[in-house]
Amino acid sequence: MTRGRPKQQGFSLSPRLFLLLSLGLVAGVMAIIWYSIPGPDNQYRFVAPSGNSSLELAELCGKLSCDRVAIYERRTSSGERIRTKCDFTIDSDHPVFTSVVPKWSDGETNMSVEYSDADAVSGSITIDFEQSCK
Repeated sequence: MTRGRPKQQGFSLSPRLFLLLSLGLVAGVMAIIWYSIPGPDNQYRFVAPSGNSSLELAELCGKLSCDRVAIYERRTSSGERIRTKCDFTIDSDHPVFTSVVPKWSDGETNMSVEYSDADAVSGSITIDFEQSCK
């Protein structure tokens, strides 16, 4: 008969080491997920001359179609920022916002956007903030 602690069989971790390894595993999985989500193909942010509003344009294209979004942001008199999505349509299954030229209206109530794709095929849209951005 022997005295003292019995021999341990198998592998054991201290609770602190187990916690650190678990947190490292979770952080690694989160990093893999974060970097596997694709970013937009093209993204622009245009600030109005007054600095009180802006428009963001972005597009993300897959093999068969493209998703495009416009976000209008304005500041209220109290300084609060309000962001709204704007409706617009461009019929194209490939990125068209390779080159973008914005033109704000005098009262900053709308913006015309002239765009062209990588093949220099161009087009334009006008976004009326009161009508399209709700």
